Amino acid sequence: MAYTTPAAIRAKTGYTTSDITDEGLNEIIAEATAIINSEINVHVTREVVSYIDYSRQNKIDGSNTTFYSKHSINFYFADSNDDGELTTADIKVELEDNEGNITEATVSSIDSEGSFVLASAPSADTVKMYLTYDYSYYDISIPDKMVTLLATYLSSSYTILIMDAGLPYSTKLGNLAITVPIANTLYRQVNDRYDSLLKQAKIPCNRPISRTYKYMI
Repeated sequence: MAYTTPAAIRAKTGYTTSDITDEGLNEIIAEATAIINSEINVHVTREVVSYIDYSRQNKIDGSNTTFYSKHSINFYFADSNDDGELTTADIKVELEDNEGNITEATVSSIDSEGSFVLASAPSADTVKMYLTYDYSYYDISIPDKMVTLLATYLSSSYTILIMDAGLPYSTKLGNLAITVPIANTLYRQVNDRYDSLLKQAKIPCNRPISRTYKYMI
């Protein structure tokens, strides 16, 4: 799964499989995905997992296996390894015992809304749990329409640059000068649309996230 598809890029650019293969477009999508993640994700390193509220107690009691990040409810887990999807590979969980030894725990599942399940409960001698992950306003497990649009327009602009590589905006043929106004080129139109969407995505004031829990503090 990725944020966009070769078909979506072809719809924006008009390029066919004779112009560029799906494999080539998928490489472009992968590059665009990493760029978009760097813009809309926030990275968290070794957050200490602790009590949040009655519904998210994060008990380390030798039996509990479900835990929550402190950004759950208000934000979503994000793609931290730039593969365009949310998997257990996108978070790292470390356990510290009472002697200061740190081991990495195995995560069996992850929910985009900020919870994760360990393959086994931390042992009784665990004194701290650390979580490393990315979070975002946008749920990529759907994926969110804004993320899809960003990926489609950025990938399309990269594709146009690659396909038109080496063609300057102003070309002189003998005594005849041909100038292509930058504002009228397909690249500029697509890239301007991406820039506009990115500004909206980075300040999502119109995207309040609301969830209902029985107990809240």
